[in-house]
Amino acid sequence: MSQQRIRLGDLLVEHKLISEGQLQAALEEQKKSGRKLGRVLIENGYVKEDTLLNLLSSQLKVPFVDLGVYQFQTEISKLIPETLARRYRVLALEEKGDSILVGMADPTNIFAYDEVVRVLKKPVSLAVVKESDLLHAIDKVYQREDELKSLASELGEELADNVFDLTTLNQSAAQSDAPVVKLIESIFEEAVKANASDIHIEPDEEVLRIRRRIDGVLHEQVMDEKRIAAALVSKLKLMAGVDISERFEISALTDRSDNLQWVRLIPKQKDTGFKEIRLGFGPKHLQGMELVDGFDQVTRLVFSNVKSGESLPKDSFRFVPPEGVDVVGDRG
Repeated sequence: MSQQRIRLGDLLVEHKLISEGQLQAALEEQKKSGRKLGRVLIENGYVKEDTLLNLLSSQLKVPFVDLGVYQFQTEISKLIPETLARRYRVLALEEKGDSILVGMADPTNIFAYDEVVRVLKKPVSLAVVKESDLLHAIDKVYQREDELKSLASELGEELADNVFDLTTLNQSAAQSDAPVVKLIESIFEEAVKANASDIHIEPDEEVLRIRRRIDGVLHEQVMDEKRIAAALVSKLKLMAGVDISERFEISALTDRSDNLQWVRLIPKQKDTGFKEIRLGFGPKHLQGMELVDGFDQVTRLVFSNVKSGESLPKDSFRFVPPEGVDVVGDRG
């Protein structure tokens, strides 16, 4: 099958599905973000995904396949390496005679088509698929999803309900066959296999989200075992040589009424300048901190609009005292 060259934007304008102004706005945004034009048009609400895919299906004379109900052949899907499948948003679906049916989120991507033909070394017939369904199918095909969920469940059973004993966990985590160790190893193995540049482990209100960045795009896996988040974070800190229990006595504060989960840290060394530190965690990030000094004075910090992974200029951390303020202990 040979690929047709189609200018998606012009095709949508020609069929009066978007205006010329919307196309130009989407093209401008595409230049800034680097995203595919079709994805920009869909996310901006200029065109519905089903409408776009049906148009491509009709124009290219290829079928539209609903991966939500389609029984694709896993062994055939794995003929395409995961990194290529994710990069080009493609998935081999089934073998039909001498050719292989391949689902593509963007069947107008000629370079992706040529690369798939080169890898499969067989004639390729195309189908149009939804990108969200495609990514979910890729997760099912390439990830050891059942194994990860089983390890997460095993770790969840090891932890008492709503109780996190750091000392006990650290002792068990020192064993190479401990559930937390096996789970982390599996997460990292999958990330390396998919050529992920980084991994995000993010506890949400009800679930634990594990995100891997592949070719600049975050791919998410959701686990129902939310309570294992603390265990994972603790073990990762141990792997990095950071054991907070060596420096602080840790206990939970249960008498607060602000809907945050509070933890008290009492320094084991006496020359820290603080009697205790209290940390208040919300569903997604640290939201409050209280520092109690030797005079029982409390400094309260409230965090909002929290962002991570951003670079800050060095002068962001330079403190300039206001006029008329005495500075004690200024070392210049």
